[in-house]
Amino acid sequence: ELAIADLSEVSAAFGRSVDIVLGRDAFDNHALDFDFVRRRLAIVDSGGLTPLYGWTPLSLSSGNYGELLVETAIEDAAPLPLLLDLGSSTPLMMSHELAGRIGLLTGRKLSTAALSGIDGVSIADVFVTRKLRISGLECRELPSVALANWHLTPAGGAIGLPILAQFDLILDVGNRNGWIRAPKGRTAPFLKDRSGLGVAATKDGLTTRHVADGSPAAREGWQTGERIVAVNGQRADEHYILSGLWRWRFRSAGTAVSLTLTGGTQRTLVLQDYY
Repeated sequence: ELAIADLSEVSAAFGRSVDIVLGRDAFDNHALDFDFVRRRLAIVDSGGLTPLYGWTPLSLSSGNYGELLVETAIEDAAPLPLLLDLGSSTPLMMSHELAGRIGLLTGRKLSTAALSGIDGVSIADVFVTRKLRISGLECRELPSVALANWHLTPAGGAIGLPILAQFDLILDVGNRNGWIRAPKGRTAPFLKDRSGLGVAATKDGLTTRHVADGSPAAREGWQTGERIVAVNGQRADEHYILSGLWRWRFRSAGTAVSLTLTGGTQRTLVLQDYY
């Protein structure tokens, strides 16, 4: 099945042209072995992968449209099915209703973020989830978002690539089962924006799409539509993502970043935790 969609917002978010998105149904008769460290993917027929010692089975089910769901425990709530979303750069995404029901929107700092997808740009609440468990394996301090217009049921949320990449992962899509393993030494913290600027990259620079509530950028008076042409003196262009320049937003609190605007004006933004 082929669907035609406008991928311009997705391309802007990634800073490069995205022409094709492969869905779950492309792998219905296959098993996938993910090597996130080496950025490799082995694809074989369903039933063709047999994990050895140290792997834990995943409890998988199917959503209303055949999507893969995995039983997940968020903080102290009972396990519930969440969507496996390998196309999401957000660690944990959920409906606003679910986040409120399990107490994630009270007693902690909240802000906002702009999310780009096939459906365009949407504004979500952003916060930190203290812990999450999949098949007994735990992640902590996860940047998370809650969307008011969540429409994927029965899943109330989605686990993104940053969580899955913390582990070794095998998914037998055809047989609806999988296995997960915690490798030694892979304990890098999740990336967390400390600027408050949501930007879209083009060959001519970065366009500010969103200024997060209560963020350093908001306190400094940044506005949507402003264009950044250089970060710390390095030109921001179509290579923004591939060059690694995008990492400036995720550096440690207290880091001072020099941003050059169209026309040559320079502004300094000091990164801080704001949610």
